[in-house]
Amino acid sequence: MIKTKEEILNTQKEYDKNKYPEEFYNSHLEILKNAKEISEPLSKAVEYLFLWKLGKIRSRQTLKSSQLEFSDSKGCRYYSIRTIETHCKIIERAIEKERLKTAISFNNGGISYDEFKPCADNLTDSSSAIVLPAFYVHIWRPAEYPILDKNVWKKFCDEKGKSVFKHTKPGSWKHFEDYTDFFKKLVADTGLDRRTVDRGLWVLGSQLKSKKGCA
Repeated sequence: MIKTKEEILNTQKEYDKNKYPEEFYNSHLEILKNAKEISEPLSKAVEYLFLWKLGKIRSRQTLKSSQLEFSDSKGCRYYSIRTIETHCKIIERAIEKERLKTAISFNNGGISYDEFKPCADNLTDSSSAIVLPAFYVHIWRPAEYPILDKNVWKKFCDEKGKSVFKHTKPGSWKHFEDYTDFFKKLVADTGLDRRTVDRGLWVLGSQLKSKKGCA
């Protein structure tokens, strides 16, 4: 169980920042934050954020990687590795013009979370695939909605006294909302910034020993 903010501070240092580069993530969130209309840079930022979430961003080129249209404050270039067809389709849907229009409205407070959920929900073909739809919500209003993935969900389950299995993962909007409430309380209780808490939970969840079987 999480006892102190020091535990999160110390644990988050083990977060894989090479696989999930922080400046890459923050730079593209900033583009979405300031978006007033659809543009090529906006579409590209959404695409790059999904590639980041999927762990497809690299700071070094390989034989099978593609160079991206971005360099960080130190002039470092970034590359993406191959993405499976299912994820490519999700990214294509995420940057459809009508969906982006709805997302910009959500970003600017024109529509509510409940009104935006259907727009995010049908990014995938599975009603139980909630991680990427939740990420679509996150990138447009990151100060209100955290990143959801199997690692932070496992830690959430562990904190709630629930069993954690090898294939434990979130599967509904209710799961996302329960985790969001938990996350906000943890941020308030520790006084830490949201990304520090997110990284700490990600590491703590990845370190949990799973029980045999499936949840």
